[in-house]
Amino acid sequence: MSGLVFCSILLLITAWSIGKLLEIYWWKPRKIQKLFMDQGIGGPPYKPFIGSIGELAKIYTKARTAQSLPQTSETNLLSNTIPLAFPHLPIWREKYGSVYLYWYGRQPRLSISDPELIKGFTSAPRKYYQSIQHPLIYNLIGQSVLAAGGEPWNNQRKFLNPLFLVESLKNLPNLVVDTVGEKIETWKSLMRSNELEVEACKEFENITQDIIVQIMLGNDAKKGLQIAHLQTEQTAIASKLVKIFYIPGTKFIPIPLYQRSKRLRREVEMKFHGIIERRLKNVNQQENDWLSLMLSSGNMTKHQIIDECCAMFIAGSESTNILLAWTCLHLGINKMWQDKARDEIFEVLHKENRPLVEILSRLKILTMIINETLRLCPAVPFVMKHAQEDIKLGELTIPSGIDIEVPIISVHHEKTIWGENASQFDPSRFSEGISKASKHPMAFMPFMHGPRICLGMNFAMIEAKVTLAMILQNFDIYISPKYKHVPVGGLTLKQGSGAPVIFRKI
Repeated sequence: MSGLVFCSILLLITAWSIGKLLEIYWWKPRKIQKLFMDQGIGGPPYKPFIGSIGELAKIYTKARTAQSLPQTSETNLLSNTIPLAFPHLPIWREKYGSVYLYWYGRQPRLSISDPELIKGFTSAPRKYYQSIQHPLIYNLIGQSVLAAGGEPWNNQRKFLNPLFLVESLKNLPNLVVDTVGEKIETWKSLMRSNELEVEACKEFENITQDIIVQIMLGNDAKKGLQIAHLQTEQTAIASKLVKIFYIPGTKFIPIPLYQRSKRLRREVEMKFHGIIERRLKNVNQQENDWLSLMLSSGNMTKHQIIDECCAMFIAGSESTNILLAWTCLHLGINKMWQDKARDEIFEVLHKENRPLVEILSRLKILTMIINETLRLCPAVPFVMKHAQEDIKLGELTIPSGIDIEVPIISVHHEKTIWGENASQFDPSRFSEGISKASKHPMAFMPFMHGPRICLGMNFAMIEAKVTLAMILQNFDIYISPKYKHVPVGGLTLKQGSGAPVIFRKI
């Protein structure tokens, strides 16, 4: 009798488990797919367990084969970034349109590249949370403003806003001039026959890290550099993790990559705790940096401060470093625009070595060049948010639980918006400002739009302008013959084979 009861219970558990699996991996996805099909939204078909990953794998395998083919001419060397880094984007855009549904495993993702829908999406930030594709990414950014949504995001944003106002950044150009000036003297000392080949990614990483740690930690900048190096390694791990299909629970398996990520986080927290404890014990010692401002606000716990600092190390260094490297590559190919920018710099700055924020606004051509680089190679190529509630976006009804993806780089390369030369480097499109550069005033979005626009936009633009202005004052830039165009997409869009450029002394 007891054996019969046991078998019955086992049968019930098995039937329930099968039903649950069918619900999760078949009926619910089919229901969501039908909901969007009824609204005219297509996309690659859902397949149980793997979703659209099988189709993505085929597309990317074919693209890797194409990468082994000979490079194009130097003039068009950087024009095929999307087919190499994100080959699914043009294929699915042509096949399914500007809005389509695809599946990351069983997780539905709605991809939107229609600027009008994106405008509506960015206007209601409290309805979304950051979509974290792998839980270990929290080791990089914690529960910072980059990961938050809803009311927590709103509160964190209010605390951090004052740090990034133009008035608060008025001394930033002087700091950048000092840091870049030292680096330029180092480059000159290493030159042979008045020229030097440098790895732009590495050089700009050092510059941007030096700047962000001084602004954030002031007198503790040396310790901050140690943290910055740890965060750089953590970023590299996170970029690998977003490409891995996460299976729930696997973060607890002792996989070397996962273990290293956890160790890095512990080490970063330990170093921050040491700095914060010293600051709290020496309350009479005045520090004029971002950490002191956060500590004195009284609105943030130690853990929140550490999370925000971790996020700022990446946002304040990685994105600007990538922007500077891509800009140098484009200028190395497009000598005409490099000469135009240099002529303007000499005219505006003369012999002045310490450009103020007001002077930077007069560098129109340099601004056009930076904007065009941000258009072609946005440091953050995608934005992904998670709908916390049912949402009405234009005519679309989006149920809660859907990830909403904005492929910024796809919008930036769309020919119907930017013209037939959308993949070409042409800063003149920004000659009348950002709003008139394309057929839609919201199509340019390297820092996104609306209430959720990137906090560090002013910081990044000031840092990039000062750095590039000083480099162009001193050097001609040439792209190295060693350069191979292998753009790699992850959390950011980087140069997979580095960015070797040649600086030739003027």
